[in-house]
Amino acid sequence: ITSNKEIIRLLNEYASDSNLITSVIRPLWDSRPHPDIRACLILTLLQFIDKVHSNDDKIIIWKILEEAADDNYLPVVQTLFPEYRGSSRWPLSQARLWAWTNINYKKYNIERLIEKSKQLCVQFDKNVNILWETAFNQLILCYKHHQISLIDPIIDIIKNLMLHRDEIDSKENAINNQQDLPIYHRIQRILTKLISYMKQLSNEEKLPLRSFAIMIFQFDKTFALLTGTLLMNTTQNRDDLESMLILFQENLSE
Repeated sequence: ITSNKEIIRLLNEYASDSNLITSVIRPLWDSRPHPDIRACLILTLLQFIDKVHSNDDKIIIWKILEEAADDNYLPVVQTLFPEYRGSSRWPLSQARLWAWTNINYKKYNIERLIEKSKQLCVQFDKNVNILWETAFNQLILCYKHHQISLIDPIIDIIKNLMLHRDEIDSKENAINNQQDLPIYHRIQRILTKLISYMKQLSNEEKLPLRSFAIMIFQFDKTFALLTGTLLMNTTQNRDDLESMLILFQENLSE
């Protein structure tokens, strides 16, 4: 106990020295010390977020903060921020939200950004529920900054959500899969954003969305309005329009 108190005292005393990040905080964190020390390590790191200039230091800071936000370290978060216990506005979640909002597209690894965004968009917990939409928006912004097509990642996200619908809905709601549940709302929100995004796509880029929109419609006919809008945006001639109308006439009751 005495040694733990001394470590905490020294951390507080030298909290302004960024050399602590690599020389003390990282190895000490990796050693899984007492929760009180881990809490103090996180508190010290939070003071460095806007102050460090070394890319290596920034990587270490965010890696540790990501680990601290994990359920295994929830006691650490509760020790640091007891007033936020039970709240959706965890300070670490707010820090992650700030980081997602301020991504530097000239320096960030785009492939990693896409994969991380895809992961967040198919997760459901109180922290990710704050982050997923910001992450999805960054996918859209990638197209503007790098002129790359992100239709495939977006399709992957919705397919993943559809695949795990029953599992996620039952876990998150503990009701039954006939209710108006999180998967439905998540897909609805993504489709709405995708429709707005389609204005920036060429006719060639829109083509993969045609068969995909039909698949979503067959998955859940309550998405008829959104999938119909998607299909309308992909039509290039009268035959396409007639095919769309036949699809809805055959699958929707009067």
